[in-house]
Amino acid sequence: MLSIQKLSCSYGQAPVLHDISIEVAAGKVSVILGPNGAGKSTLLKAIMGHMPVVSCQRISVAGGRSLDRLPMHAVARMGVAYVPEGRGILNSLTVLENLQLGLSLLRIRSPKEGAEAALDKVLDSFPMLKDRTHVAAGLLSGGQQQMLAIARALISNPSVLLLDEPSLGLAPLIRLDIARLLREIADSKNVAVLLAEQDITLAQRCADQAYVLRRGRIVAEMAGGELIDRERLRQLYLGSAPAAS
Repeated sequence: MLSIQKLSCSYGQAPVLHDISIEVAAGKVSVILGPNGAGKSTLLKAIMGHMPVVSCQRISVAGGRSLDRLPMHAVARMGVAYVPEGRGILNSLTVLENLQLGLSLLRIRSPKEGAEAALDKVLDSFPMLKDRTHVAAGLLSGGQQQMLAIARALISNPSVLLLDEPSLGLAPLIRLDIARLLREIADSKNVAVLLAEQDITLAQRCADQAYVLRRGRIVAEMAGGELIDRERLRQLYLGSAPAAS
């Protein structure tokens, strides 16, 4: 699981996040929704140790292990995988070479699991990549590149998966594929999945719960089934609905 208690961040003297508290259980999908500039990406970067934290009671993962103010590489070793906005794949490398980059972390976290077995497992989960292992990543479609980025994150066998705008730039049908995949990852691998997203339809398809972020504050916590209330979401985005107490 992932637990965050009263996290605050700033860029220099400018506050960005204010007392953020969220919980993501193992096997569940949580979505951070909100307009551009709300602080969604900043939150994920703060969890990963890529963004300075001003104050925080606690950031922890399964077993109560603390991530407070750890550097990014140490957070990854604690079982947190991160798919950044823009995917972060290396276009000049092949699909296989991109996946192999994730194996170095697997060797640290699960030294008894063989690299070949781990590759076979992840390729079985991503059949669209299986026949393209020797294709340069830059030649893949946008949807295939996003699948590659997620596969590379999963190859390290994480307990927590963070994704920043996984639907960005993708066609509607591909976005639905991403939603199905995230739901499957949470259900079959017992991973705690947290994504920052603007696509409400994607969130409806996969989320167990959602947090609405506006101007760096959580203004509502909703069950996945409540995301059908588009009018309430619109009001929360615009600031015309009552904020969470």
